[in-house]
Amino acid sequence: MKKLSDTQIKAFQKKIWDFYTAHGRHDLPWRPPKLKVKKGRIDMYKIMVSEIMLQQTQVSRVGPKFKEWIQQFPNIGTLEQASRKDVLTLWQGLGYTRRAKFLHESAQKIIKNGPPKNIEELENLPGIGHYTSHAIATFAWNESHSFVETNIRSVYIDYFFKNKEIVVDLEIINMVAQTLDKTQPREWMYALMDYGSHLKSQGKAHNARSKSFARQSKFQGSVREVRGSIMKFFAEKSILTAKNVLEFEKMFDNDRVQKALAGLTKDDLITQISTGYKV
Repeated sequence: MKKLSDTQIKAFQKKIWDFYTAHGRHDLPWRPPKLKVKKGRIDMYKIMVSEIMLQQTQVSRVGPKFKEWIQQFPNIGTLEQASRKDVLTLWQGLGYTRRAKFLHESAQKIIKNGPPKNIEELENLPGIGHYTSHAIATFAWNESHSFVETNIRSVYIDYFFKNKEIVVDLEIINMVAQTLDKTQPREWMYALMDYGSHLKSQGKAHNARSKSFARQSKFQGSVREVRGSIMKFFAEKSILTAKNVLEFEKMFDNDRVQKALAGLTKDDLITQISTGYKV
């Protein structure tokens, strides 16, 4: 793996910090106030909510939904006490509904067992894997960890791999680890993400050169589209009857509707009953 010199590291850090100081997204609702941003641990609830919402979803879509979520479920206790239906209904519009289920189950587990104290305990929560656990530990606890997501990946490919056609994440993680600013890890990772978002806005998102890049399939005409419509139906109704299923099959097609129902049932988002399906 390539070893960077102190001069290279300092030049890179200066570029990122200069951009962040002038153009950083300091007003995102899940980021702590400026007076707290350099300090130690903060309440992880808002960080956990935002990180799970941001999985596979753009910041512009998450912002309004995050504010709405915090208004209805301001802390881990109110989320734990909420009904599954209320949680899934509020999630409408973000897609990948299993994330809402995971959040709800995580709240229940935290209330039962106490808040996680480290990355290993974070990864024992539903729906939290390597990236999300390390992001939560960095942003909630101000710990220094190396991790990669879409924006961070773009930053390192743009700066360190300008002439390489295919870059693997192991190479990027190596660069992330070498360039960490361990004096203020929370803000440093914010700065990387913000610079990556800037690159994307300039048409310089480089993730297609990443070996880990996977282009998302089209929503229209997909089973995901049907799943979303079914969950939207449950925001207003309690039971999806056989008659309702036939109506969905007229809007879409039998194969996609049956695959959507089977998938939602397998994911424990809906339950089949004698009269149809319920949340």
